[in-house]
Amino acid sequence: MSFVGWALKNEPLIIYEDGLQTRDFVHVYDVVDANMRVLQEDTDFQAFNVGSGRPTTVLEYANLVRAKLSSDIGLTVSGEYRRGDNRHSVSDIEKLRVLVYGW
Repeated sequence: MSFVGWALKNEPLIIYEDGLQTRDFVHVYDVVDANMRVLQEDTDFQAFNVGSGRPTTVLEYANLVRAKLSSDIGLTVSGEYRRGDNRHSVSDIEKLRVLVYGW
């Protein structure tokens, strides 16, 4: 369940680890836009990473969700580490930037 789902249920958001792990959050509309633009080019069936290229901590993202919902919902930082979870995961979008002007 997403952070928004928890917030709408008025339950605290659960943050694994310490919340300082980073992710590359990107809106689904941007992913669709990137895919459509790549399909319009002659890319010889290459693969492209799609993302924002910017690291955001999970804690920052949770606070953005809380602010967007104007909610004083709590945060629970569990300290639990999940097996196989990356500490930092940010897309290298340089190849996409070269192909898609302004990405």
